[in-house]
Amino acid sequence: MEAQGIETDGLLYTQQGVTRLSFVSLDAQGERSFYFVPGMHAERLLQPQEVALKLIDQAKIFHVSCVYDEEDAGYRALLHAMDYAAAQGKLLSCDPNYRPGRWSEESGYARAFFREILARCHLIKVSEEEMRIVTGVPEDEVERGAAELLKLGVEKKAVFVTLGKKGAYYATPQESGYVEGFEVDAVDTTGCGDAFTGAVHYYFCHAPQMSMAEIVRRANAVGALCATHRGAFDAMPDEQEVAAFLQSQKQ
Repeated sequence: MEAQGIETDGLLYTQQGVTRLSFVSLDAQGERSFYFVPGMHAERLLQPQEVALKLIDQAKIFHVSCVYDEEDAGYRALLHAMDYAAAQGKLLSCDPNYRPGRWSEESGYARAFFREILARCHLIKVSEEEMRIVTGVPEDEVERGAAELLKLGVEKKAVFVTLGKKGAYYATPQESGYVEGFEVDAVDTTGCGDAFTGAVHYYFCHAPQMSMAEIVRRANAVGALCATHRGAFDAMPDEQEVAAFLQSQKQ
């Protein structure tokens, strides 16, 4: 993680749980399916008082994912961290990361849980499937689903619905639109959504005057580049790779 520039000062170690493990299998198109190893995962044990608030102080955006169960201490730690970040004026962001192997859609638990977290966030990134689960809007009605997410909880800066190789749809209180994706030879789509979200965060922080459509275009490029390599960490492109890729698309 340190080699990838990830801050590790907030990591804690415990012998009471294990690091969460998941195995990814790929089909011929590079699409994924997941198997999650059951057990007491370490992040579920995190106590609210153990959250490294100083790292939130240093951040502009506080991004979360929905990996907890409501009875976990880690869930209380998550809410504590989100409350603190909001009080400090940080942008809160969420990608639910729905996985059928972890939640039963029929139970309604995932919908209620996701809605509680997303209601607190200013930036939301969902897939078409996650949009449907959270809003009840069919996957082919992306515009209506995004509009529902805009109305959920605190005032939103933006909602992003990723559409795989088709690109992405974005909606803000002022504008909305589709941005086409890029044709690439996909090897492994693991991490493409995270790459998209990371790019959105990067441009929000480093290019605040950039148009939303351009932010999404570049985020689509980052996600597309990620799909051309195996794995997740090592597949993330840097700024120079993204610039070269975008330049090649103009030729």
